[in-house]
Formats: sequence, structure tokens, C-alpha cells
Amino acid sequence: MKRSFLNIITLDGKEIRIAEFGFFADSPSFDGNTVIFRRDGNHMRLDLTSGVISSCDAFSTKKKRASTDGKYSVRLEFTSPIIDGLGYCEMILRDTKNDNEQVLVRFMGCADSIGDMPFSVDSKQIVFFGYPADEFGE
Repeated sequence: MKRSFLNIITLDGKEIRIAEFGFFADSPSFDGNTVIFRRDGNHMRLDLTSGVISSCDAFSTKKKRASTDGKYSVRLEFTSPIIDGLGYCEMILRDTKNDNEQVLVRFMGCADSIGDMPFSVDSKQIVFFGYPADEFGE
């Protein structure tokens, strides 16, 4: 069984682990004070205030991996081979105003570790899924 770690990181690199799930989940996106993610092809909603997880309708957005204020964008770059969908990667934060990039965090991830809308409404946080390194290659 693959586990998933739901994390939020601030633009200055402070990471907070929000939850550890005993199942594989991906594609986290902010929706107000909730995070919508995918589990086994179904969409789930995690309320960040109460911690309650519930099913929800499909979260339909076009990919917009940019902050709501347009100042930043984020992408993943893999630094290892991808085995069974997982690999070591870096989350790259691009400051569009100053035209520079920085590695925000390194972690074990998949192509959908970040969702379509990873930035919080205030553009100060990014949500992503990481996975345990000991499950690499299983």
C-alpha cells in the first residue's frame, strides 16, 4: 500500500505536514479553506479547519500552476528515474516579476504531486503530496 503525505509549504520554504494518509492520493488543489485531491480516481475534500475528509464532485479547472496574484508559478523537475510513478523531484518556484527561479523543496513525488491550483487564495502557500522514500520502486 502506498502512503501519501499532504504538505503545505510557504514561499519562504517553511513546510507543514498537514496529514498522512494510508492510501495513495495525488493532485491536491486549494479551494478556499479546503484541499481537494484525488484518491483512486475519485475526488475528495479535506477541510483544513476540522480535518474532515469527504467525497466531492470532480474538481474541474484548467491547469493553472500560477499564484492567484500572478507573481509566481511552480513546476516539478525530476532528479531521478521515475519508477512505478515515483521519483525524487524538486519543486521549482518561479518569480515572474523578477524572472528568477529557486528550488523550494526536494521530495519523493509523482507527476501529479501538485494539482491544477496548488496556490492558496492569498498566494502565500503551496499544497503538494509527497510519498515515503522507503516505498521508492515498490
